[in-house]
Amino acid sequence: MEFDLIIKLEEAVRERRTGKGPRIYLVDEKTVGKRCWGDIAAHNDFHIGNFLFERGVQVPEMYQLIKVEGIDNFLEDNGLSNWFILMQRINGATVNELSAEQKEYVLHQYRREITKVLSFGIFPFDSYQGYESCLPQNALFDISVQKLYLVDFEFWHPGTASEMEECRNNLDKFYQECVWK
Repeated sequence: MEFDLIIKLEEAVRERRTGKGPRIYLVDEKTVGKRCWGDIAAHNDFHIGNFLFERGVQVPEMYQLIKVEGIDNFLEDNGLSNWFILMQRINGATVNELSAEQKEYVLHQYRREITKVLSFGIFPFDSYQGYESCLPQNALFDISVQKLYLVDFEFWHPGTASEMEECRNNLDKFYQECVWK
């Protein structure tokens, strides 16, 4: 399976089969390949994702972290690396594509999942950057199963006490002002 997915990823890159964003390649019906910013970011994204998945946080399952060689001619040179994460494909919508009722439901799930992340000592760096627009960053909602998935952990890291407190305060503010608007 592992080698087969790598071949499929290479084909997806050559054919420029991208998903919701230009860094997401559609490998097959159940798998995407996410192109990463660099090797450190790729390793961090993969390991944080695995850590959270194993602890029941709603994140895609991470299958494999690989560096793909020989596809440079098919990749745009936009500062990204040849590191890819093969992971579970989420057939989701971004939060700004949802109805007001769905957004409220999603915000409840978002708060619950970010609270879990914080309980494991992980600082979700960009978790409240969508505060002013009330749109959680780096989240996809699978309408078919009514489940929110957190995505993109490249810049998440074990947090200091002050980072964790700042995040909790901003998350509470985000939640209160967005859900009860």
